[in-house]
Amino acid sequence: EHLILCKKLEKIIKKQKRKLNVLNLFAYTGLATFFAAKNGAKATHVDSSKPTILWAKENAKLNNFSDVRWIVDDVLKFLKREEKRNSKYDGIILDPPSFGRGAKGEVFKIEKDILPLLELCKNTLKIDFSFLMFSCHSPCFTKTVLKNLIEDVFKNKKIQIDEILTESKQSVDLPSGFFVIVEK
Repeated sequence: EHLILCKKLEKIIKKQKRKLNVLNLFAYTGLATFFAAKNGAKATHVDSSKPTILWAKENAKLNNFSDVRWIVDDVLKFLKREEKRNSKYDGIILDPPSFGRGAKGEVFKIEKDILPLLELCKNTLKIDFSFLMFSCHSPCFTKTVLKNLIEDVFKNKKIQIDEILTESKQSVDLPSGFFVIVEK
């Protein structure tokens, strides 16, 4: 279902006149990380699951991606440290789960943690950032809820919100959530 987002990511990165430093949070097995790297971005891949990171590394090896920074960590803790270090990124890819557990048993619930997560993302993006790409698969987050959340955190930015669809040529398209793209 993320192929449409990867194609949008590719367009965003290609239109930049500089090499982007991109952070992929809740990065799973690496699809968006590899799309970013393939299109010239310096990619940092963060996920709290060590087995998932190992799977992503194997995917990277199979596809000849060697210049990826791998981080096994709780995303909220990682972002708080990046904020303290004043580390800044040109773009963030964000695909949080509805519910998850961190490497040390930390609990992530999207209903409770989304606003602090978005605020940390905002604080970790450069002032002249290129994008934030956020996908959400939680049923309680409608297009209107996401629009309100994003507009509250990212004021006066270009915002695109749409449904994530898995298209079918033989049956009906399957909805699987929404995506939001914030650009400067």
